[in-house]
Amino acid sequence: MVALGWTQLFFAQTVSLGNDQIICSGSNSTIVTAVTDNLGALTVVSYAWTVDGVSASSTSNTLTVNASLNPNNPQVINCVVTLTDGTNTSTINDAVNIYTIDPGVIAGDQFSCTSPFSTNAFTSTSPGS
Repeated sequence: MVALGWTQLFFAQTVSLGNDQIICSGSNSTIVTAVTDNLGALTVVSYAWTVDGVSASSTSNTLTVNASLNPNNPQVINCVVTLTDGTNTSTINDAVNIYTIDPGVIAGDQFSCTSPFSTNAFTSTSPGS
């Protein structure tokens, strides 16, 4: 290789699914987005998503995750991004946790005016989780 008097810097390609998320149980869902960075001349060939190790149907850079208290909480979402320069391929991946909570139901209007504010003063009609 001949030195041309300049240096090309290569940065590690990355994919980020963002921070862990919390959603409420029921018919709620959240969207997880795969954001790639430092691709340079590389292009994305595919996105492969799994939820708790099981393949998910999305092949785009987003995945809709439904609230689920069972069987696993949190749900572990993983995305493998396949990249190419036209000749060679490589992969990058990231994972994020989606926690589902069941907040329960507060029994009637209640308030607390003393410090420290404690949720123990509240009564519940369903326990939550």
